[in-house]
Amino acid sequence: MLLICGCSSLTEKDLPSENFLSGGEHASFERTYETKWWEDLNDPAVNILVEKTFTANQTLEQALAQLDEAKAQSGISKSEYFPAIGVASGLTQNYNGGVETGKKSLNASAGPSLSWEIDLFGRIRNSDKAAESLLDARTADAQNTRMILASDVAATVLDFRAGRSSSLVLES
Repeated sequence: MLLICGCSSLTEKDLPSENFLSGGEHASFERTYETKWWEDLNDPAVNILVEKTFTANQTLEQALAQLDEAKAQSGISKSEYFPAIGVASGLTQNYNGGVETGKKSLNASAGPSLSWEIDLFGRIRNSDKAAESLLDARTADAQNTRMILASDVAATVLDFRAGRSSSLVLES
C-alpha cells in the first residue's frame, strides 16, 4: 500500500485554489493586443511609437515565442491522455554459420502499433498541470513585457515634452 501512495505525493488540496490570471482562466493574449491603455493619453506620437516598439522589439518577440512554445507544450501534454497510433517496421539480417560460409537470411517486418498509458499514478495529470502553469507564467511574462515597453515609451515621450516645455519657459 505504501508503494502505491508514494508515487503521487501531490494532492489537489496541496495546490493553490486560485489562479491569479483573469479569474481562473488563461489570460487571452495573442499577437493582437486587447488593452491599449496608452491611447487614453490622447497622444498620437505615443500611439505610433508604442506600436513601432511592439513590432521591432526583440524582448517582446522572445516573450511571444516562449508563449507559443508553452501553448504547444500544453497541447502535447493534453495529447498524452489519448492513445498513440503509429507504424513500426524493422529489418534484420542473420548469418547461420560464419559470415563467409554461412547462409544469409533477411527478415523484414512492418505493422501498426497502438499504445495507451493509463494515468494510474497521476503522471499525465501532473504533467498537464505543469504545462498549464508554464502557460500561465509565459502569458504573464508576455503581458508584463508589453506593459513595461509601453510605459517606457510613454514616460520617455512625456519626459521629452516636459523638458521641451521647461526650456521654452526658460527661453521666454
